[in-house]
Amino acid sequence: SKGKSWISRSTDIDALLIICKQLDRQLLLEKQFQADPSDFHIARQLLELEKTIMSGLGLMGFTVDSRSRLGLAEIKAKSAFEQLMAAIDRGDGEFIARFAYAFATITKDSVAGRAGTPLVLREWQRELLKHIFARDEDGLRHRISLVGVPRKNGKSALGSVIAAFALLDVKTQGAEIYSVAADRQQAKIVFEDTKRMIQSSELAEHCEIFRDHIRVPATNNIYRVLSADAPRHEGLSPTLVIFDELHAQPSRDLFDVMSLAQGARGKAATMVAITTAGVKTESRTGKDSIAYTLYQYGQKIVRKETEDPTYFMAWWEAPEEADHRLKETWVQANPGFDDICAGSDFESAVLRTPETEFRTKRCNQWVSSQQAWLPAGAWEL
Repeated sequence: SKGKSWISRSTDIDALLIICKQLDRQLLLEKQFQADPSDFHIARQLLELEKTIMSGLGLMGFTVDSRSRLGLAEIKAKSAFEQLMAAIDRGDGEFIARFAYAFATITKDSVAGRAGTPLVLREWQRELLKHIFARDEDGLRHRISLVGVPRKNGKSALGSVIAAFALLDVKTQGAEIYSVAADRQQAKIVFEDTKRMIQSSELAEHCEIFRDHIRVPATNNIYRVLSADAPRHEGLSPTLVIFDELHAQPSRDLFDVMSLAQGARGKAATMVAITTAGVKTESRTGKDSIAYTLYQYGQKIVRKETEDPTYFMAWWEAPEEADHRLKETWVQANPGFDDICAGSDFESAVLRTPETEFRTKRCNQWVSSQQAWLPAGAWEL
């Protein structure tokens, strides 16, 4: 067993007793949390305890991943799928979903509910979080995540949950979280939603809230707003960057600056871009936009033309040839159709919205700046 390490037989019983006590403690905390889901201290204890329990079980070889790693099962190369599933199990996605259940609220009246009522993550959103925040054994798996959904599918709400969790995460010290967009007004959408979410819960007791940033004194974690029209972006060391509507960036400059700035954080840092589709090219240079470039890169990975486990993309869109006037097209492109976003709104919008605009914002299809869509059936004789 040279070069391998696992708990010896002489200590197995003691280790099992410790894990059993931790599991008993977990059950007790879960009961307390169910009685009062807004208790931030219990939520923090649950998150930390679950990590400790999983680590102990892994060390003893009670997970498939650790049995293979420790030599307690047949040693074989893992498939990419097995690696991903193990990374999801180790990740923070489920913790973020629990955090949302405890503290997240709807910040303005919408189809999803009234302002001030609990924000309920849908199953597709929970699965999305699990993939974005999957972890390898040495840190976050994905350096960049691109999420593409049409308008009114809860992009801002999801971004605010992610930002709030990262800000209040007790496992990090000195974290820097940034909401980034093409202009300051757009960048502040997610920031203001996060601020209202914190102010309406017990989380406010742990934060110092200012006009353009929020700080947690206990950890020195800080959350700020940035935009492409700001004069300077030097001296940053972000752990989390949330790009809102990446398609609207005038160039790739700010994306490259933030990506480079994350370098010092290693696998403790990640960038999440949540966007709708847009025009394929930059108006100033005529080059492919950063959002479309990343979209194409994701397509290459899907087609297995390249392999990059540090990159993740989830994109909902209608097929290019789809009739934008049909309900089945809307359902295919919108994961929140007739739930987060009202079906009746589509029925109205399709009658008064230019086709190109409807295809980008409602069907999440990319268009060229010079492109003029022909009405469906125009080629039929």
